[in-house]
Amino acid sequence: MKKIFKFMSAMMACAVISSGLNVSAASSSSSVPSDDSVKAEEPFKKGAQLSYAILDDPGNNYNVITSNDRYSLMTVKMLYSPLYNVTDKGIEYFLADNIEMSPEGNVFTVTLKKDVLWNDGQPFTAKDVVFTYNAMIDEKNAGSSRSSLMFDGQPVKVEAKDDYTVEFTIPSPSSSAVDMFAGIFIMPEHIYKDVQNFDNNDKNENAVGTGPYKIGEYKAGEYVKFIKNDTYFRGIPKIDTVYFRIIPDANTAKLALLNGEIDAMITTPADQTEIESHPELKSYPYTEGRVAYLKLNPWNKDLANTDLRKAIFHSVNKEEVLLAAYGNPEFFNTGDSFLPESNSWINRNVVKYPFDIEKAKEYMKNSGLSGVTLKLAYAANDNLQEKQALVIQQELGLTGINVEINPVDIQAFIKLWPSKDQTDFDMYLNGYVMGPTPDTYSALFSPEGDNMFHMENPEIGKLFTSAKSELDENKRAEIYNKIQDLVAEEAVFLPLGENKRILTVKADLKGIEDAGLVPVYTFDDMSKLYFPE
Repeated sequence: MKKIFKFMSAMMACAVISSGLNVSAASSSSSVPSDDSVKAEEPFKKGAQLSYAILDDPGNNYNVITSNDRYSLMTVKMLYSPLYNVTDKGIEYFLADNIEMSPEGNVFTVTLKKDVLWNDGQPFTAKDVVFTYNAMIDEKNAGSSRSSLMFDGQPVKVEAKDDYTVEFTIPSPSSSAVDMFAGIFIMPEHIYKDVQNFDNNDKNENAVGTGPYKIGEYKAGEYVKFIKNDTYFRGIPKIDTVYFRIIPDANTAKLALLNGEIDAMITTPADQTEIESHPELKSYPYTEGRVAYLKLNPWNKDLANTDLRKAIFHSVNKEEVLLAAYGNPEFFNTGDSFLPESNSWINRNVVKYPFDIEKAKEYMKNSGLSGVTLKLAYAANDNLQEKQALVIQQELGLTGINVEINPVDIQAFIKLWPSKDQTDFDMYLNGYVMGPTPDTYSALFSPEGDNMFHMENPEIGKLFTSAKSELDENKRAEIYNKIQDLVAEEAVFLPLGENKRILTVKADLKGIEDAGLVPVYTFDDMSKLYFPE
């Protein structure tokens, strides 16, 4: 068999849809820690605790099958581990030791780590891997990564060859198979074997995992408490207790950070001047590959009119919209593709809708419509999206389009935006993190997949399918270029661009680089963080 050493791309196998604050999918890291625990250069504080502010309540229903918003996934990563992740630096192994591909390119053998324990003391084995992947594949479970495990319309076959060897078999060779198998957290078969509803059951409240931490306590609307897992296979965490402090208002959370009441949170570019005046705080900007966008609902009233949709697109000045939110161009790049600007597969010649008020007015005239009023929704506690919405409202007004701004509670928003049946709003602002592998975006845009953005062109789905099995990189690039054009031509999805995320922490928190700053989860492995003694 051929051993796989390096891959071009990284992904989080589930689709992670995110606003700037909450998030459908997958993880490339800015820093990849090795399997061996990195030794602190100085003694770490025994019994230390860390408080990390989050803006929404992840609840106490922690499960690896259906979790797909940012804070639920952050919680899942504290409790569980994947087989491996694929990053731009290669494969980062967790529960697996290596992966090998057959000469034919359709069979992948994963060797698992031995002596890994679930935090209830039971051994981790291949049966847990097979159970998890089959549960993710089973259509009735609505698994967040199911589409990633489908090849030529057929699911990957997952078999245990022995207690520590798992074999993945796909119908035909695929250029992205290893990426698509990555990033799925493994759950214990002995806990979940009789569960019928992975999304809602009492097992989720007391998660048994292999991650760096265990559930200590959940208090609705206040915090999730984690205690260190003394059997964590990557090394016992140096911080004993971690709190995810639930503070829905970003300004209140920032005040708590400035006052020393919390140790870490995600901040905005506008916060940095104030933060820089506090020597006890330090900020770490990093790239998530997050794409911010404006999405139209073409099945709602006037938006079935293509000319109206194009009028809207040409009315939006992306530079001004993102500048209003991020304050400084160093924190964002405008974009025209559904792929982030940093993605190596991006089509630089994709169909574009440049800001042009005269062209917008021409399309508006061609539409035959006048006095149009549209409702624009965004996540209610997202200050960045609120600023974007205000600019878009003003810009569309220049074309004669009235915009009503509608902030929506995050949890309600997450449920509403993928629904084709909803009629509460006509447009919404949001963002997603899908990783560098273009195939993962099929969950958003392929009519043959989850099609979360409701693309109607069947050719998009066919092209995603053909790209998955195309082994010639040049031909594959041509296919991805065509997909990007077709999505743009639908004129229902307007990419705004890619933005950086900023983690701000107490300056004495160490191990940031070893813990790894990654999309969605913030930290790749929180066991590496520590406060010096």
